[in-house]
Amino acid sequence: MASGGPFFRDIEVNNTGPVTNITAYLFSGHAQTEPIRLGLHGPYALAVTDGGVPKAVSLQFLSSYIPGLTSAAHRGKVTGTASGSWAGQPATVALSGPNGQYWAGVKAGTFAISNVRPGRYTATLFSRELAVGTAKIITVTAGATTTTKLIGS
Repeated sequence: MASGGPFFRDIEVNNTGPVTNITAYLFSGHAQTEPIRLGLHGPYALAVTDGGVPKAVSLQFLSSYIPGLTSAAHRGKVTGTASGSWAGQPATVALSGPNGQYWAGVKAGTFAISNVRPGRYTATLFSRELAVGTAKIITVTAGATTTTKLIGS
């Protein structure tokens, strides 16, 4: 639910020779690009590996114990197509609204964003970090898939 946009990272990695320090901090406010979203901002999990891709860990059981944590069964999905001319740069679709923000890369002209909290979102197509085209307002419903088409300029 943190705000800042799809390209904002509030994680500090400090490589100090033989030691690597990783710090994730919330509410720093140093790059606030959207209204602040208060409420539950977790849970978070950090996987440390020897360089391989970590195994997926499900924290869904926590929704039974933590008020305000929306389980996957009570979330929706957004899929669609994205097209336009952005000089071959990578494209990203972002959803932003009072209930959170989500994003996904565009691959072969399509995108899919899962586990979206129900609500109204602005869907925006980005070329690298530049918004292109016209944003659309979409509504996500629990247990359903919302489909949209975004066209960049």
